[in-house]
Amino acid sequence: MNLKSSLFIVISFFLIACSTKPVEVEYTTTDNYVLKADLYLPEAVKADVPLVIVIHGGGWSNRSGDMENICLKLRNKGFAAINITYRFAPGHHHPVQINDVKAVVPWIQANTEKYHFDQKQISIWGYSAGAHLAFLLANQKDINLKIKAVVVGGIPSYFPAYPNSPLITDLMGMKFYDDPKAWQAASPTEFVTKESPPTFIYHGEDDSLVGYDQAELLAAKLEQVKVKHELEKVHNRGHVSTYFFGGDAEDKAIKFINSTSP
Repeated sequence: MNLKSSLFIVISFFLIACSTKPVEVEYTTTDNYVLKADLYLPEAVKADVPLVIVIHGGGWSNRSGDMENICLKLRNKGFAAINITYRFAPGHHHPVQINDVKAVVPWIQANTEKYHFDQKQISIWGYSAGAHLAFLLANQKDINLKIKAVVVGGIPSYFPAYPNSPLITDLMGMKFYDDPKAWQAASPTEFVTKESPPTFIYHGEDDSLVGYDQAELLAAKLEQVKVKHELEKVHNRGHVSTYFFGGDAEDKAIKFINSTSP
């Protein structure tokens, strides 16, 4: 390969990288704290682009699970994806985090025309702590937004199952035995109703941080009220490995989103 060919390849890769970088947006400012997001847009942007709100994990205290790969996969499948963040525990306690993620809704509505979002095809996807917030966001009664589907991976669905969890304690700002009802009320299982959106749950069968039974609990609650849902057991995977190597489950989740009616 000669120098000219090598230079052409380098420039080509540079142009592709630049063209695929997400757009950084500021979707709200609250208490002098600016909340930012990365917006991933399909290469061929056209009218009526389906949008997925993506919420990262990290134990509600950091952004260790940044969800970039899932955003890229969604974009490659023709979705727009907005990867949002929120204020962290222990400096900020529940319900600050859910209020922060709710704040993206007015931004989406104000920018629908600019980015060609399809208001009838908006879904939510979260992993771990982000799954907790995704499910809560999908089931809020005071947002003027119809949620097509919600995808949750590695979800802690019932907080009282982990009464000694330092992560949940930091999120709640109190120990479980100080207010058990508050811990229960913040759990995704308590937000399930017959109006809940179609839900895809994926979870590592060997998850030692958030047990697989947490996924089963949520699926059982959805079954009770006859909400469309799927539970995908990721075999031979734990909490972190499902996040990094859950490709098949992620592909099934995208098919699930596409299968639901707006």
